[in-house]
Amino acid sequence: MLQRIGIAQALIHRPEFIVLDEPMTGLDPDGRHEVREIIREVARQGTAVFFSSHHLSDAESLCERLVILKKGELIYEGRTDSLMTQVDSTFRIMFQRKGSFGGPSEEATANTVEDLQVQIDQLRREGHEIREVGAKKVSLEEIFIRIAFDPKSEVGR
Repeated sequence: MLQRIGIAQALIHRPEFIVLDEPMTGLDPDGRHEVREIIREVARQGTAVFFSSHHLSDAESLCERLVILKKGELIYEGRTDSLMTQVDSTFRIMFQRKGSFGGPSEEATANTVEDLQVQIDQLRREGHEIREVGAKKVSLEEIFIRIAFDPKSEVGR
């Protein structure tokens, strides 16, 4: 409740710019949803919203632009969607093994469309039944780990 009161106090005078530090910390799922919607609405009304968070899923769902720092060093600044598209998604193939009637589906992964096709062809040659094929979205947290801990990573550069 204190988080909500603090946000309400900050917004009551309709500022042009607002800074929120970890605005969703300690909130239950309903509270997180409410605060997320408040932030979206305030931004739609033209207020510039700057917030810091260690919860990268919040940044991924709310931010048009990101600044990512590691130990005080700038490692990315730019559009969220640009960063997200720099990383290839992996593909997931859900299949049922040949002769495994009613058994659980298994999962195979592929990193490229070409590899996906090879995997599907192989599974079908082996007589397995393909149940589902889809892209496995890479999260902002996974991207952060890549760019923050892999010095050779070109993501975000």
